[in-house]
Amino acid sequence: DGISLEFDNCPDNYNPNQEDYDNDGIGNACDNCALIANPDQTDSNNNFIGDACETPENGKVGINTTNPKSGLDLTNADLFLNDTNRGLIMTNALGDCFRLIVDLEGQIKTIPIDCPQ
Repeated sequence: DGISLEFDNCPDNYNPNQEDYDNDGIGNACDNCALIANPDQTDSNNNFIGDACETPENGKVGINTTNPKSGLDLTNADLFLNDTNRGLIMTNALGDCFRLIVDLEGQIKTIPIDCPQ
């Protein structure tokens, strides 16, 4: 592909544009999980799909994990909410819904809301 080996992010595959969508240093042309960073290219079950891209158990979503422990498991990751009108919604024992937000002083506050349908 015309790229010298020292700068080629996928030396055994033709990829002259050196695309690397997940910025893990492995070119898309040879990355076993091109949209999720997995620089070690681990593929525990040798199915040519990187562990970072394996489908987790039904009903669970894992970020940086292939074995989510809950409905949403962020391993070594942050959850970023940048809309000041949004936050984490939780219910109490009575089934009432509350949105957790951060006020201007950085304190977590709860706001009663109608439960999502």
